[in-house]
Amino acid sequence: MKLVSIVVPMYNEAPVIDNYFRTMREVLGDASAKKGVRFEIIAVNDGSGDGTLDKLRQWQKEINCLSVLSLSRNFGQEPAVFAGLERARGDAAIVMDCDLQDPPEMILPMIEKWEKGYDVVNCRRVSRKSDTRFKRDTAGLYYAILNKLSHKVKYPHNVNNFRLVSRRVLDLILAMPEKQKFYRGLVAYCGFKSYDLEIERKQRAEGESKYNFKAMVRLAVDGIASTSTKPLSWALGFGIFFLGLGALSSIALLVLYLLGIGLNYTLFGILSGLSFFTGILLVFLGIVGIYLGKAFEEIKGRPFAIEEAFYPAKERQEGESR
Repeated sequence: MKLVSIVVPMYNEAPVIDNYFRTMREVLGDASAKKGVRFEIIAVNDGSGDGTLDKLRQWQKEINCLSVLSLSRNFGQEPAVFAGLERARGDAAIVMDCDLQDPPEMILPMIEKWEKGYDVVNCRRVSRKSDTRFKRDTAGLYYAILNKLSHKVKYPHNVNNFRLVSRRVLDLILAMPEKQKFYRGLVAYCGFKSYDLEIERKQRAEGESKYNFKAMVRLAVDGIASTSTKPLSWALGFGIFFLGLGALSSIALLVLYLLGIGLNYTLFGILSGLSFFTGILLVFLGIVGIYLGKAFEEIKGRPFAIEEAFYPAKERQEGESR
C-alpha cells in the first residue's frame, strides 16, 4: 500500500486542534477505504506556548498514524515545514495548515491526480473573497513580480503550500543544499508534470491567524530573494539612465550657452554633474551586483538541470548490456 505523508506546521493552534483532527480522521478514513493508501500525519509544534504540544500528545493516543515533532523554539513556518518534510516517509507528501482553511476533502482528489502520473498537484484558490481588499491586491502584485523576476521558473497564482508532491520531487527539494529554503519556490524550480485543482479556501475554523503583515512581507522578500538575482542588477539600469541623463543635460547646457540663452548655468551645471557621476557610481554598483548574483547562485549549489527521464539509444542499450 502506498503511503502519503501529511505535514502540518502548528504555532499556538490549541483552539483548533480538536476540530482539525476530528475532520482529518473522517477524511483520511474515507480516502484510505476508497484508494487503498496509508497515511501518516507529522504535526510540527513550532515552539508553541499555549498547550498545543499537550493537545497533540493527547491526540496521539487516538490516532495511531500521528507523529509529533516539537521544535526547541519558534523558527517560523518555512523551517517548520521542512523539519516535518525531513521526517516524511511517504511515497508522496502534502503540506497543509491546521486551521481548516486548506480543505481536507481535497486530499482525495490530489491523490487521484498523483496516481494518474502528476508529480505536483497544486490547490489553487479560485477566489480570495475571505481576504481583505489590501491582501487581494498585494497578492496579485506579488505573484506578478515573482513571475517577472524568476525568468524560466513559473509560479502558479494563488497557490500556497497546500499541495501534493511525489517522492522524487520531495527528495530533490530536501537535497537542495541551501539553508534558507522557500517551499513553493523550490517546488516550482523542480518542474515536472503538475496539475492545478481549484479550491475555495474557507474561513479559519477557530482562533486567529498568526500571519501578520510583517510576516507576510518577510515571506514575500524571502521568496523573491531565493528565486531571483535580478534586483542586484537594477542598479546598472538606473546607472545607465542617470549617466545618459547627465550627458544629455550637459550637451543641452552647452548648446544653450553657445546660443546665448540666459540661465543659471552654475546651478544646472552642478545638477548635470551630479546626475552624471551618480550614473557612474550606479553602473559600477550594478556590475558588482551582477557578480554578487553569480556568487549567490554558486553558493546555493542547486543542480544546473534536473532530469525527468532518460531514454537511451538502442545501440547504447546493447553496449551497456554487454
